[in-house]
This record gives sequence, structure tokens and C-alpha cells, in this order.
Amino acid sequence: MGRHPHDLAHHLSREAEAVCRYYLSNGRRQGSYWMVGDARNTPGRSMFVRLIASRKGSAGKWTDAATGQHGDLLDIIRESCGRLDFRDVADEARRFLNLPRSDPAPSLKVTHNKPLAGSPWAAARLFAMAQPVAGTLAESYLRKRGIAALVDDVLTAGEGIETILSPRCAAPAMPMAAALSANHLAALLLPLTLRRIYIARDADAAGDLAVAALTERAMQAGIETIALSPRLSDFNEDLQTFGLSELRSALQLQFTPQDAIRFIGPVVTKWSR
Repeated sequence: MGRHPHDLAHHLSREAEAVCRYYLSNGRRQGSYWMVGDARNTPGRSMFVRLIASRKGSAGKWTDAATGQHGDLLDIIRESCGRLDFRDVADEARRFLNLPRSDPAPSLKVTHNKPLAGSPWAAARLFAMAQPVAGTLAESYLRKRGIAALVDDVLTAGEGIETILSPRCAAPAMPMAAALSANHLAALLLPLTLRRIYIARDADAAGDLAVAALTERAMQAGIETIALSPRLSDFNEDLQTFGLSELRSALQLQFTPQDAIRFIGPVVTKWSR
């Protein structure tokens, strides 16, 4: 096993889910990500770890949407174990990689026929399973956590969890929805009270098609549509490359003036007092 940090990180990425289950035991898997509060294994959902390599990046890469911090699995070992010296982190990583692996227990869930993934029916079925948060235990829980019920006349929608959680760092009061794929984004059901939708696009062909399809449907419903464009491939890459302040400034320029003030705040320049 290599001694170089890159080699260790590469070996750990092959066991990304096992690393998360061991060091981030207070989290849980959701789709292709492990969700937890932070790299110190705090319960919550603001940090997400990519479990499967994709065009967006390698397995094991993570971002904390609450702070904008990001890193790899070595950083998770350092934070969760409280290690300060890299030699200690590397020793812990090698110890973990030498542990025996056990296969996850087989699922006992009954298999049901599922609608075709990405179809309008699949989106409608998912939407029908939900209910308004007002008047529910969920609203009470959110209020106790200092989170008010979200307004429902403006929405930002995008493909992936990372794509949406990144602008969410800059505009935490803005209602946002991750469709989880370009097909689902194109088929997104639009709330009856919606008057404006922002589409956080991914800068690729699939993203362009999804934006075009959703824009056409929204316009037919009389809903104003504004596409939000990242500087790089997506908003998560923007966040990691340019930082939260730059992302916030970029969104302020793309939101309508009233929404920029409503969800982000007034534009601050070096001449502001």
C-alpha cells in the first residue's frame, strides 16, 4: 500500500461507503451520497459524501453545504478521529484498510413494479407521496430548529444534490429542489402557487435539454423562468473553486433585484458603508 497521501486517498475511495459507515456512523446513505451533519460525525444532513465516481468527481469527495468546506476521505478520518498529525491520520487509514469487510445485509423489502425512471408519471408519483409542511410535526420541528416554513411562490430547481446544496449555501432562505437527474428536472411538477422558477443548470448537453424542456412547460403555465448559469461545469464546482462569497455575488447578479434582496441581501461593494 502506497505511502503517498494520494495513494491512501485512492485506496480509501474504493471503500467510500465503508469509510462513511465506520467514521460517519451518524449519517445514512441516500442514493449515491452519504449524508451527515459534518466531518466530525455530527448528526444532520448538511454534508454529503460522493460514494460513486461520476463526471462531477471522484468517490470520497465531500462538501459541507453549511460551511462550504470540502475534502476527501483522509480529511474525514482526521476530523472524526480528532487527529492532528498527518502521520497519525495515515496510520489510522492503513489500519482501516486492513480491517475485514462484511457484505451489507440483503434487503428484505418487497419488490414492487416501479414507473419508468425519469418519466412524468414517476415525478407525479413522487410528488403525490408528499404533503404540505404547514401544520405538521415537520413544521414544529423546523421551527424549533430556527427554520421558518419556506415561501412557495419562488423556487430554484436543479439536477443533483450538490448542484442545489451549493447555491443553498448562498441563499439559505430560497426554496430549492434537487430533481436528481436531468430527466426528472425536465418533468418537474410545478406548484400551483409558483410565479417564478430559477433553473440551476449544469453546463452540459443534458443540462441544456432539461432547461429547455422545463422552461417551455413553465411558460405554458404562466410561470416566469430564469436559468442560473455556473461559471464552470456546475454550481458545486463554482463553490469549491471560487468560494462562497463569489458564488453569492454571482447569484445576486442572476436573481431578479427583488429576489436578490429577499433571499441574499443587498449587494455589498467596497464602497458600501
